[in-house]
Amino acid sequence: IFDDVAPARAIKDLSKATIAICTSGGIVPQGNPDRIESASAQKWGKYDISGQDRLKPQEFFTTHGGYDPVYANEDPNRVAPLDILREYEKEGYIGKVYEFFYTTTGTGTAVSKAKEFGSKIGEELKTAGVDGVILTSTWGTCTRCGATMVKEIERYGLPVVHMATITTISESVGANRIVPTVAIPHPVGNPKLDPENEHKLRKNLVNKALTALTTEITEPTYFD
Repeated sequence: IFDDVAPARAIKDLSKATIAICTSGGIVPQGNPDRIESASAQKWGKYDISGQDRLKPQEFFTTHGGYDPVYANEDPNRVAPLDILREYEKEGYIGKVYEFFYTTTGTGTAVSKAKEFGSKIGEELKTAGVDGVILTSTWGTCTRCGATMVKEIERYGLPVVHMATITTISESVGANRIVPTVAIPHPVGNPKLDPENEHKLRKNLVNKALTALTTEITEPTYFD
């Protein structure tokens, strides 16, 4: 049984907003320095991405169990779209990307742990003056974990959009702003497309997420 959280107020001016990226898809620096578990996570990580235009495959990979890691390891931005947000930052569409990236593994992670992760991350983001959050998820229990974290972050009054493929889980848990994504192993990308068309797809998906953060809602809403 999941409770509801009132939707946070929308961002008024994206061009002045600081947007943070979070994921329950297990994207971590090479070597997994904090030893985040591949399933039933007991911890989350926070990593400096200031000065980075994208999550480079030689520097980041997924430690998440339960889904084929090939596509995420080829391009970690298919799970956590730092590169597209950087493009929007350079275009002046958003103010800036928050300098730290938050991550954990959602496979089989207990709801109680997901609540704990989301609450601590939300407190940090609120204190840091972040204006909105994009949180991505991959498969079933990962989506449950991610949606639970979304709710705990939103309790701090921060608008959060959940980008997930299994959207019925996201909605049933109680996420308020939901963007349907492509597929479990590559939610924000499609390796079957050529690079140009994949980029267009990815930019469109992130645009939907940013639109969600600027839209006032009163109930769980899909942006597709």
